[in-house]
Amino acid sequence: MRKWNINDVYQPKRLMECESTLICCCFSPQRLYLAFAGMDNGSICVWDFRDTIDTDTLTPSPIEDGFRTRPASYSTAILSTEGSHMAPICSIVTISRPKNADETRKSARLFDDITMTRLSFQIASIDILGVIHIWVLAEVSNPEMCGPLWT
Repeated sequence: MRKWNINDVYQPKRLMECESTLICCCFSPQRLYLAFAGMDNGSICVWDFRDTIDTDTLTPSPIEDGFRTRPASYSTAILSTEGSHMAPICSIVTISRPKNADETRKSARLFDDITMTRLSFQIASIDILGVIHIWVLAEVSNPEMCGPLWT
């Protein structure tokens, strides 16, 4: 996947690497530093553009010389088959929080308290079989102590 800056059309700003074929993607409207992609193997990848990457872990891009690829910050490919998609993902979207108090109270019945905090949010994915998954992404405050920024 390539991320472009519209002010520089001659080269991509970033090249993101994934282990499967990317089918669909979206960016978070509230967290502009996040990109989500649905893959043909049913997995979802997340790229956090704030991640600092040791240059030793970067590999030359097989697509264009001189560019480095960036691995996903998180992938559901590591999950067991239970609870994840078993077919190619055809759409992925972020789920927005309600903007006013009345909407918040109504939606609170639908979502657990943790999903309404500032450090977490939701995305929805649907595969070609019609299976929908709602994913809660929780940002950890101290990634050095527990691994990746996203769990």
